[in-house]
Amino acid sequence: MSQSAPSSYILRNMAEVANPDSVSLIPQTLGWLLLLVIILLVLSYVVTKRYLNYRMNQYRREALAILQHNQHNEKRDLMCYQVLTQVSHYLYLQQKKYPQQKKQFGQAWLDYLNRQCAGKACFQPELSQAWLNHLVGGNQDFSSQDSQAIFAATEQWLSAHRVPQWLSEQWNFSVVVKRGLSRLTLKATSAQGAINQGQRNQGNSKQGDSNGVE
Repeated sequence: MSQSAPSSYILRNMAEVANPDSVSLIPQTLGWLLLLVIILLVLSYVVTKRYLNYRMNQYRREALAILQHNQHNEKRDLMCYQVLTQVSHYLYLQQKKYPQQKKQFGQAWLDYLNRQCAGKACFQPELSQAWLNHLVGGNQDFSSQDSQAIFAATEQWLSAHRVPQWLSEQWNFSVVVKRGLSRLTLKATSAQGAINQGQRNQGNSKQGDSNGVE
């Protein structure tokens, strides 16, 4: 037996339930808004600093990639030397702040690299000198184990050497911001100059047309 539907007499006092007001995700008080702005500024600063550090060490990643790509190359010993000379030239030798080290060979050069290595020295004197002698004259006493040790020392130096002051200053947050603002100002000045020049040219053209009509 089916149940009959309720009559309108039963439903007459029932009213439709209104939906509650939606809750905004935006903070409604000034304090929360201020805190949100501070958090966003701090996060932006941290992310920017990490990005600048990533860009600053780009040369390091590229050198390590070349090293790993040639790990089993038969000319690995020479490749290690070439990578070291290129990186050291980029970091130190091209800067006038470091005029004391010009020759990229010999024990003095190795000592110079060791001074830039954080912690203990990367290149041991006897092994490193045998490596340089091997590059010059093909020292037969330089074994494959010695070659692997030089490769590991080169890899360690590329990973752990200190970044010179000039490079740290170049990628400093405040310096990068000032450099960006200077570029924007220069572009704005150039654009305004181009607009002014166009207006002057247009004015001269109109003046010439009026003179021609007269």
